[in-house]
Amino acid sequence: ESDSESKSQLQDIVRKQQERIKQLENDLLAANSGPRVSLELMTSANDLHQQKEGHPNTSTLLLIPGFGCNKTKTFNITLRNLRSIMQNTKSSSVDCLLGSYVARDLYFKEEYTRKIITEIEQMCYVTYAPGTQYADWERFVHPMLLKKAAYTYVMLLADDVELLKFDLDQAIQAMQRWGMDVISPSVHGSVHPTTRYDKRRDPASILNVTMIEAFTMVFNVRAWQCWWQVSDHIYLSRGWGSDLIFRDHCLKVHPDITLGVLPGMEAKHYGHCSGSVGNVKLRPNNRHKRSNIQWHEWR
Repeated sequence: ESDSESKSQLQDIVRKQQERIKQLENDLLAANSGPRVSLELMTSANDLHQQKEGHPNTSTLLLIPGFGCNKTKTFNITLRNLRSIMQNTKSSSVDCLLGSYVARDLYFKEEYTRKIITEIEQMCYVTYAPGTQYADWERFVHPMLLKKAAYTYVMLLADDVELLKFDLDQAIQAMQRWGMDVISPSVHGSVHPTTRYDKRRDPASILNVTMIEAFTMVFNVRAWQCWWQVSDHIYLSRGWGSDLIFRDHCLKVHPDITLGVLPGMEAKHYGHCSGSVGNVKLRPNNRHKRSNIQWHEWR
């Protein structure tokens, strides 16, 4: 009888603990239910109307997630890209957000960098956050913020990629005409053949592909939400592998998401971050060093 009573008491304790855990799980889900909206809910009737009818009143957020690595290359590349986009884009209003790896005062220690960053600040909102990484800025652009601000597209542009032949208006028109969710120019220096420039391709065509290497991409809002959901600021902090995870997750879970590459538009990838700003050597932190190994483990 004593053993039976002890067993009953133990079962009662376990049952109460299980109920308590279940309640905590429900509370946690309720607390996180707001930001974690399903992909389907992000596509409104107005978005579909603009895609189908080619609505000209579009608004694009240009995101350059990381700047300040190599003053001899990326500074001039970014400046030229911004001049081109801001001067040549007519049909879509463009707001620019640029995240800097280094503090603002370092740019003003040299006349060369001071002039460049001053002109960039006139075209783009620059946030200075030393120690941040590429994926940190991706996570900053939450899909719900895009909906609240009425942005219809997000353009993701690396600071070491130069736009050689690119027209944002025409890219958005191609997205609307062909029903694409993500589009990219062909890229000189791309590793993946789907994105790599090939002069044999018809410049007037559009390629329907299953993967775009993350150099310069234009997303509609629902495609950006899926990209945002699979981005990882710990294991994929440099952004390496995000395009593969996007393909493996988003295109399988949501097969209606379509990706396109424009052979008639060209960009060039120059290489990885290196160099210094204001005599401060920019070396990757431990998280950067681990990112390549962690990407393979994560995958």
